[in-house]
Amino acid sequence: MAVMGSLLLAWLVCGAAWFLLKYRKTLTHAWAEPMLRIPVLLIESDDWGPPGKEQVAALEKLAGVLRSVRDKQGRPAQMTLAMVLAAPRPGVAPDNWDDDAVTLADSDYRPLVEALRYLKDCFSPQLHGWMHCWPSAVSRAARNDAAIADAAGRVWREGYAVLPSHLQTRWADCHKLPCQILQGEKIRQAAAREARLFRQYLPLAAPVAVPPTFVWNADVEHGWAAEGVQILITPGLRQATRDARGKPVAETERLANAQILSSGLKVLVRDIYFEPSLGHCPDEIVHKIQRQWREARPALLETHRFNFEGRGQGHSLECLGYLLQEVREHEPDVEFLRPVEIMACLENAALCYRGRTRMKIWVRRVWGQWSLRKGLLLSGFVFWLGLAWLMSLGTERHEKK
Repeated sequence: MAVMGSLLLAWLVCGAAWFLLKYRKTLTHAWAEPMLRIPVLLIESDDWGPPGKEQVAALEKLAGVLRSVRDKQGRPAQMTLAMVLAAPRPGVAPDNWDDDAVTLADSDYRPLVEALRYLKDCFSPQLHGWMHCWPSAVSRAARNDAAIADAAGRVWREGYAVLPSHLQTRWADCHKLPCQILQGEKIRQAAAREARLFRQYLPLAAPVAVPPTFVWNADVEHGWAAEGVQILITPGLRQATRDARGKPVAETERLANAQILSSGLKVLVRDIYFEPSLGHCPDEIVHKIQRQWREARPALLETHRFNFEGRGQGHSLECLGYLLQEVREHEPDVEFLRPVEIMACLENAALCYRGRTRMKIWVRRVWGQWSLRKGLLLSGFVFWLGLAWLMSLGTERHEKK
């Protein structure tokens, strides 16, 4: 028995040491990330703006749903609109898309820009990109593929979604796979230019950017920051390129809410996907939102414009309304906030947990990462995690007083 006890102790100690060394950055990030006391929800919708002049009616119907559910402050549900600034004109080859484009400044899009003003109680525009692609990459791919050439010729009418998904990436050259990272001074200048134009087209817009297809790099961040962007929406990691299958390639280090990058941009994490047109169930999304709140994180949902236009519009609006009603019913204290407001809350110590309650939330965050689950069990670190949980019990009520 003594031998078995010694072996067990050695396993628990050595296994824990191995786990701490291997995952120290992940564990540190889980602890350092602010632990928000208030349940926050934000819906983020991408791909608005050119092409497609008939967007105002869709936004007005969306606004009706958002205004139908209000938080305890009486504020309607909030939705950000990630804006694409330009699209190619009919008949223009991809080589010339940058120079001969339809933009938000054109008269055709004046009703959309005006709608963003009178619907500002529930919508907040943010930068998505000059275009939802890197035009020279589309051009090079089209030279060798007739199907891509045909798709490129339809972008002006049907939108960027007609392109293969890897070619919808803006900040990597994906004319062939694996993609090549676009970086250097040229990329910084391109990012700065689109941030400058975003501010010019929509002067009252928030200083927030979300990279198309969530593929970008540090040079893009620096370009955006140079022109006033302050907050970067991410999936919780940086993806600088795509592999031979077209899948985004993630850097090893995860990103956390309120993390400040070398560019000075501050991070918000958006990692819940809600696409009603693709069959996503609102009840499942509610559970994911509640999990974020249990881990003291704001819940940011990603959805796209295609859900709220065309034949699937009615179904998507119904699902969104049901989701918001369920959230409000399950959590009467929910607050509907925008990115700048969420960041302010995360940076306000009075709105974040302190003391031993942080230990309980840290345990939830660590156990909630599936990528750690196998290591937790094999190393025996789960024992120490459970011990930390037991030590934190009974503190939450005391700290709320």
